Amino acid sequence: MKQENELLKNTVKNQGGQIEFLQREIRRKNLIAKGIRDDENEKSQKTREKNGTVLQNIEAHTDTARNVDEIRRIGKCNNTRTRPIIVKLTTDQKKQEIMERAKKLKGTNIWMEEDYMPRTIKKRKKLVSFLKNTRQRGERTILKYDKIILWEQLYGAHELEIWRPHREIIEQRNTQTPKRTLDMRSPMGESLQDQLRKITRTTRKKN
Repeated sequence: MKQENELLKNTVKNQGGQIEFLQREIRRKNLIAKGIRDDENEKSQKTREKNGTVLQNIEAHTDTARNVDEIRRIGKCNNTRTRPIIVKLTTDQKKQEIMERAKKLKGTNIWMEEDYMPRTIKKRKKLVSFLKNTRQRGERTILKYDKIILWEQLYGAHELEIWRPHREIIEQRNTQTPKRTLDMRSPMGESLQDQLRKITRTTRKKN
């Protein structure tokens, strides 16, 4: 009976992973436009026109018939917020082209985002503070999907939470000795980068 339960759990877990993969693939070609004025009782045609105007302004030339599957507002209209617009494109290439052009919107009240799943959005929010802190220290850090790229390695939110106290201890030790960079060696012959990687590998084995 116990073996059957374990088998069932594994089956459900695998199916969940497959569903998540399919959802990610479906969303991969979508983008979310935010900050575009939302009128009361706005018709779908008006939504498409507004979105089209934004794309024209950033020179993201788009053939609606060929490049776009659907454009619509998300959620019900209310006076407390501006509903985002989901743009479902036919190719990932066109989406990437628009996202690149969307950098021209910087300084305005309009911006565009990837269409992430809710659980991915939560993970990314946890990683943002870590991203800011590492960049302030001059470390090249990139947020990619739901992972952080640091020193050309991928780290998830859980790994970084385990890692944080260890890093603080190492940094406290370094303040008591002459300051050294990531490439300089400790008395044990290890760089700070090596020490942190060792800690991360250890926590991975325990998990």
